[in-house]
Amino acid sequence: MMLIQASAETNNSQEQNDLEAAIEILRNAEPECFELLWARYAVARDLAALAAEAGLTYDAMRMKVKRCRDTAKAVLSTRK
Repeated sequence: MMLIQASAETNNSQEQNDLEAAIEILRNAEPECFELLWARYAVARDLAALAAEAGLTYDAMRMKVKRCRDTAKAVLSTRK
C-alpha cells in the first residue's frame, strides 16, 4: 500500500486510520471500482492505457472512472 505509506509521512495517526478504513470499505463494497481507481490515482495509470487494456474508448474509460469516483463518494459518505 504505497499510498498509505506515503500519506503516513504527512498525516497524523487518526487521518492514517481513516484512510486505511476508507480503502478497505471501498475495496469490499466495490472491488472493480477500487481496482480502477487505484490504478488511475494511486499508480497514476494513464486513461488511454487503461482504456486500451479494457478494450474501451478513451471517453468510455473516462466516464467509467467518473462513475467509480461517484460510487466511491456515495459508499464512503454512507459510512460516516
